[in-house]
Amino acid sequence: MSETGSMSVGDVTLVLLAGGAGSRMGKRKDLVRVCGMGLVAWMLERAAWCGPTMLVCAADGTRVEGEERVDVAVRDEVSGEGPLRGVVTAMAACRTSTMVVVPIDMPGIGARELAWVVERARESPDAMCVMTRRMVNGAERSEPFPSFYRSGFEDVARSRLHAGKRAMGGLMEEKAVCVVDAPREWGERVWANLNREDDVEKFEQDMMGDGDGATNTTRGLRQPEQVPIAPCHDRRDR
Repeated sequence: MSETGSMSVGDVTLVLLAGGAGSRMGKRKDLVRVCGMGLVAWMLERAAWCGPTMLVCAADGTRVEGEERVDVAVRDEVSGEGPLRGVVTAMAACRTSTMVVVPIDMPGIGARELAWVVERARESPDAMCVMTRRMVNGAERSEPFPSFYRSGFEDVARSRLHAGKRAMGGLMEEKAVCVVDAPREWGERVWANLNREDDVEKFEQDMMGDGDGATNTTRGLRQPEQVPIAPCHDRRDR
């Protein structure tokens, strides 16, 4: 990632991770359809991103459906190391100083959630990474995506990979990471992860219940109420 001055819209690259094998789905995630749309096309329409876009694909060189829709498509440096490897690959190739990352198999994330994470990062200029957490059945759960990264975090991420620490949630142990509480009104659909065919069916049912369809993936989504901004939590205080 190249260093620039103060962050602006053009400094933030939207990164879509599409390197997963989709073993539980029975096919690659980019081949999955949601309301008739491929996941790359779906995510780009939901994001309505004004800045640069990047797609991180599998290391085997297989063409990803929809990769022609992004500004840059890159290949994972190493296969089988999960989404953290995809983040590292993106940081190495990114031409902007900052990026926001989401996997294509989380189709409930859109412009609202991405903008919210970027805004939290603007408020925390010293944080190299911004991630979220939420309460589920009274217990705290870390949510690695959507997440935001600044130049300089690549070394931290690479060192974790080299140490065999591949879990995205483990990044929250790092002092350079700012952890914020996700807005309560983000419903379960925001966190939907498509791992099996029945996950796709459930997500489509939820979307259609809101009046959404393939031609307009953002229509009908409930707009967030004004939410007090949660401060970042210094890992040394936890």
